Amino acid sequence: MVYVKGTLDDRRNTRRNASYGGVLSESIMDIPFPMAVASRILDSFGFSEIVDSMLDWDPKQCKISPSDALKAIVLATASKGERPAIMNLPLHYQNIPLELMFDTARTPDDLDRFTVSDHLDRLYEAGPGRVYLNVCAAARVYYEIVSRVVHSDTTSVSVWGTYESDYQNDGGIDITRGYSKDKRPDLRQYMVGKAVDDNGISLFSQPLDGNTSDVTWNEMCLDTIGDVIAREDLIYVADSKVVTKELVERVNEAGIRFVSRLPRGFDEKLQRKVLRLTEPGDLVKMRKLPSEVKRTDRWYVDHPMESCGTTLRLIPQVTDHSRGKGDKALAKVRDSFERSLASFQTEYNCMKDAVDAFGKFQKKASKNHKMFRVQAEYEEFKTEKRGRGRRRKDGKGVIVEEKVRVVVTYTEDPQVRDDIWKSEEFIVTISNIPLPEDDPDRGMCAEDIIRLYNSQWKVEGQFATMKKPAIADRLFLEKESRAEALVTVFNIGVLIRGLIQLLMRRGIDRIGDEGLPPYGVDGGPLQRNVTHAYFLQQFQNYNIHYYPRAGEYVYPNRTVAERAGFFLDLMGIEPAGLFSG
Repeated sequence: MVYVKGTLDDRRNTRRNASYGGVLSESIMDIPFPMAVASRILDSFGFSEIVDSMLDWDPKQCKISPSDALKAIVLATASKGERPAIMNLPLHYQNIPLELMFDTARTPDDLDRFTVSDHLDRLYEAGPGRVYLNVCAAARVYYEIVSRVVHSDTTSVSVWGTYESDYQNDGGIDITRGYSKDKRPDLRQYMVGKAVDDNGISLFSQPLDGNTSDVTWNEMCLDTIGDVIAREDLIYVADSKVVTKELVERVNEAGIRFVSRLPRGFDEKLQRKVLRLTEPGDLVKMRKLPSEVKRTDRWYVDHPMESCGTTLRLIPQVTDHSRGKGDKALAKVRDSFERSLASFQTEYNCMKDAVDAFGKFQKKASKNHKMFRVQAEYEEFKTEKRGRGRRRKDGKGVIVEEKVRVVVTYTEDPQVRDDIWKSEEFIVTISNIPLPEDDPDRGMCAEDIIRLYNSQWKVEGQFATMKKPAIADRLFLEKESRAEALVTVFNIGVLIRGLIQLLMRRGIDRIGDEGLPPYGVDGGPLQRNVTHAYFLQQFQNYNIHYYPRAGEYVYPNRTVAERAGFFLDLMGIEPAGLFSG
């Protein structure tokens, strides 16, 4: 098939009748530009070959190949703000020339929900995580992606689906109730775990049961890509759930460097020990890189300490945002204690009742209000009680009762008060990365370790991509195994979004500031940190016109051709080879 680079205006200039380029206007088919780009990137690293070779299928029995079924979902995920449901895929591909992007699918009816669902079953049988790893590895090799850091985390995705009471899980992810990071405990959910490198590319992504803990995910992640992390000498950055004694010992034995946030209860409350060694006067202000001028100021101190059979770097730090949190925490503790004290009954009929009541209050205070030391003084006094009616002149009818009053006094424990203040005022980063003077090749300074943990937003960005555009929160499937396979396909779509963003930024890095075109926000220069979301926004209404009879495609006008050509050049794609497969 011949593809001719040009524009619709070129055709109009050559022929001024009802046809363009020799083809009647009603035979023109439109291809969304982002979809064409996503298809070209999938083809570049052999997505179809990988999927078709890993899934068990018979070309004679299947209407279309597994790769075409999965690619249809990936393209819808990577090139639109919202993806269609499986049953609506044929509508999504109406009037689009499928022969340019698919090997076996020729009409939208080839992508019916029964065919696609059957291939999702085959994906589940082949192992969704295994397929994703192979797709990601091929993309990394083809695009020469060098990773330095792996950011690992999980998120929950709330869904509105329900199942019959006698529904039996067929082995896929368990869509159930759990701790909702979406703040929707009323909904069922599943989890997604991701390990994203410093380029924004997900090395490993796995759908998980709805009640999976972060500890379980980190164990699974290290089981799956631990050898890759060790072989490529990557730094594993994760949330505080990775910091358990077992996992720390495991990464040390494997020679894996890690960075995380120190939890309060780790290794006999190591956080308390290091914070007691830290005084505000010991802190050093962190220098800012040119790219960090807008970031908050930060002060830190580095404390190497022995734990879990190795030397760990414990780095307490405070920021402008965290200053004052300690005072607020103390005010909250004092308010809680004062409310508890106000509810304590102070008068009793006898000394034994008073002593017993204070003993219970003291025990409760020692458990719930550890910052306070309470004492009691007992005062005996008498009260007069008269019956109803007029007071008698002889003074009779007055009942004298002996009472005991409990006077509670308290003091604050300065050590506990200091512990509470510091635990809220400081953030403590933990790492096994050696000091530069101890290991010049693998060592890092404290400031670089802090920056690594602060870059954890990269994995959060991928979670936001999955959830905000309604990509992964609607699963209209009757089998949970299909749900697991479908979420894996969503993850591949997110991978393609990441690749497009990475390729655009690589291309921009080759251009000087004076060469940036006015394709940025409000007609300004194109920003260097361009995102895939901005790419979709710019090209959401841009189509490529295709002429099936002539086998040609053109852009609507010269402006679209220039802008599309520039972005293709950024990504290293020849405009004439956009559909070359």
